[in-house]
Amino acid sequence: MFLLSLISAALAGSTAGMGLSPIGGSLGGLNEPGALGLGATPTAARPEQAELGLDMGLNQWTVEAQLDGETPIEASGMVPMPYLAAAVPVGDFGIGLVGSIPFGGGGDFPKQGAQRFHLQEGKVFLMEAALALAYQPVQAVRVGVAARLARGTMKKRYAVDSAGLLNSRLGSDTSVPEGEALLEGYQELDIAGLGMGYALGISTTLPADIEVHLSYRSPMAVDLTGPAKVVPSNDIDLALTGTAHATMIYPREVAVGVVVPVGGIRIMADGGWTDWRKMERVDGTLEDVSVDSDDAALAALVAATGINETSLTEDQDIYNDLGNHDVFYGGAAVDVPLHERWTFRTGAWWAPTTIPEKNFHLGIVDFDAWDLRAAVAWTPVDALTLGLSADVFFIPDRSIDNSSLSLTNPPASGRVLPSANGEYAMRAARAGLTVLYRI
Repeated sequence: MFLLSLISAALAGSTAGMGLSPIGGSLGGLNEPGALGLGATPTAARPEQAELGLDMGLNQWTVEAQLDGETPIEASGMVPMPYLAAAVPVGDFGIGLVGSIPFGGGGDFPKQGAQRFHLQEGKVFLMEAALALAYQPVQAVRVGVAARLARGTMKKRYAVDSAGLLNSRLGSDTSVPEGEALLEGYQELDIAGLGMGYALGISTTLPADIEVHLSYRSPMAVDLTGPAKVVPSNDIDLALTGTAHATMIYPREVAVGVVVPVGGIRIMADGGWTDWRKMERVDGTLEDVSVDSDDAALAALVAATGINETSLTEDQDIYNDLGNHDVFYGGAAVDVPLHERWTFRTGAWWAPTTIPEKNFHLGIVDFDAWDLRAAVAWTPVDALTLGLSADVFFIPDRSIDNSSLSLTNPPASGRVLPSANGEYAMRAARAGLTVLYRI
């Protein structure tokens, strides 16, 4: 009776899988020692002195879409992306602890907009904590390893055309009228779960104080489970409920960073490879399906006809064809001292989309993006640095003309939805406040 498309839930905020919010904040990242670099490499767990770092970032986004022949829609929102870390040297070793939201996004779209069959509400977050251990056998070399624990959450709602689903399930001989208001309902999903992974890193200092940093973040499988509900008609008090299970595999990442000092200026470059291919296809199950109603007469009819004993309520497999692939990203920044206690940073990074055109729709939002950054850091006393930063994302529009979504697709494809062909645009920016305290 119904097909559950689990992962179609605004992964908004994927710039090559690193997220719109840079790990560690705009003053952090792979090339930073200590607390602000700990989210990107475990070698940062061995700083010269103990550090506590906090970055409070806020992403703002707006998405505009015009599906072919439909009225344009627009939605916007704000997503907090906090980061907190501590790094403590212990002789030649160092211990670090970090918590962050490396992936996340989502928002609300018009309930009756043309996109409603792709998404009405969607939120996806990964909250990650890591315990890192670093070792510095000689002054010029640090190595590190980290154990990572994450909690993933996903909530979504989108409209369903029950006629289209019936026709796709029952075959071409059926002729249930599609587009009838009586047969339009909605589907909701609320799932969460835990996953584990690890990270490795090595950092070295070459002649002329040139630094090279290499890190690896393992893929992380997060098993998600929770309630799912489909209401076949907004005008009939009847719902199909069950328990959904699925696994989201967050990407494998390899990153390289280089720092070249020139006088008092630091020139930094970093980039890498992000492998989302484990999310190209996501399968799951729907269990314990039942048909329920708060209307006493309708509930009695459901019980009398034995619907809950039929194949309608059997466990179902769930298929999701997302099409994610691997990508390369990269960029560079420059730190310029403005005064004895002031530093200015500017930089630019490029990250391509991981979603091909045929799989793109407003439930799976991903664009190519340029990240242009400006930040300033002030160290009023040696123990404290305060920073303000702003990132503006220049995002090329996407024109989709080969959507693989179709109401005539077989149910097992996970692509039984109206076409997503049309024009899409996204604007995004980020503001951040960084606090770094040295003990």
